[in-house]
Formats: sequence, structure tokens, C-alpha cells
Amino acid sequence: MSQRGLGGLPHERLANPEGERFTAQFPKLKGIEPLTTFKSVYLHFITSFKSFVILDGVSMAKYIMWGSYCEDVLEKRAPHRQAHLDGLAKQKESGVLITIGPTKDVTKVFGIYEADDEAIVRELIENDPYWQNNIWTEYFVKEWIQALGD
Repeated sequence: MSQRGLGGLPHERLANPEGERFTAQFPKLKGIEPLTTFKSVYLHFITSFKSFVILDGVSMAKYIMWGSYCEDVLEKRAPHRQAHLDGLAKQKESGVLITIGPTKDVTKVFGIYEADDEAIVRELIENDPYWQNNIWTEYFVKEWIQALGD
């Protein structure tokens, strides 16, 4: 089945037998300007690794995270805050974290992630020092459809 790829060029949608998927950023691909809505292009490397196909040219899914803070959060978070912020900065730099922060009363946390699947988001949350040290006491993740904005 032929699909429209970068710049409207047709490509064949093929499955990789090993199920491996790689993500790469492309400002330009051989002089073809990618569509502005594409943040990444999924490449499936065929077993020979000599050729690849573009899989639908779809950006990754977005997920929201909503959670709760512990009692006395301002005191309890202090020893873990720098490691928490450093980890978030790395996630932001990699592009998986769009934004995150507490409510004004510091009882809830809200975040937006962009990832291949929900399991990646859950892994990031559960490896965060705030989760591991019970600063965040519960969280929920839902796939989110962005109706407006970038």
C-alpha cells in the first residue's frame, strides 16, 4: 500500500521483521523540506540496514500527566529537588517533555509529554526522584489530543 511521505513523495509502508524502530530529526532531507507539523520521522531499518522506509510521517503521541504531591511538600522535596530538576531538563532537551509544573497551591502536578507510547511516559515518571521518594503520591497518564496550538 502506497502512502504519502515527506513532501508528498510516495513510499511503501513495510514492517520491520525485528520490530525495531528508530526516531531521527530531519531539518532537511536531500533538499526536500519536511512538513512543518512533523516533529520526527520514524524510520524502519530493513534487515540489511541498507534501505529504510518512512512510516506514515506521523509525529509521536502526546500524553498528559496529572498527579498529587505529599503533605508538607515544600520541606520534603528539598533534598531531591535538584536531581528532579536536572532530570526534567534532560527530558525537555530530548523533546519528550513539553512542559510540567505544580498548581499554585502545590497540591497537584501537571505535565505534557510527547512519546512513542504511554509506557515511556510512565517509566520517566517512575524514575523521577519525586516519585521514588514519595513527593508525588499518585499520578495518572492519558493520551491527549491537542486541538489547538503547536
